[in-house]
Amino acid sequence: MKKRMNNKRNVARFKSVRMLFLTGLISLTALGTSSCEKSEESDCESGVKGTIVDLTGFDGCGYVIELEDGERIEPTDWGDFDVPIEEGQLIWVEYHDVENASICMIGQVVELDCMTER
Repeated sequence: MKKRMNNKRNVARFKSVRMLFLTGLISLTALGTSSCEKSEESDCESGVKGTIVDLTGFDGCGYVIELEDGERIEPTDWGDFDVPIEEGQLIWVEYHDVENASICMIGQVVELDCMTER
């Protein structure tokens, strides 16, 4: 009789451990799957798509941002964001115009409010 009781307890423990394991496994799988999804949404709430372009071959120019509509802007504050500044880097960007003169004169001089990789 005692042996039967121990067997029932062991079976019950096994079932509860198995359920706990399966629940954890399903949760980790769901978490892993959702974190791998790529998003077209920007961390910059009203950001626009842009590409970093290297114009260092032109007089007084350096890196600029070419927006999706073809307009180019000249940021004054590249170092304030954790985005690699390199040719072809795809970004989301928010900015506002500033009244600064530009030697490059390829686009509007702007101050960046937000810049993230896309």
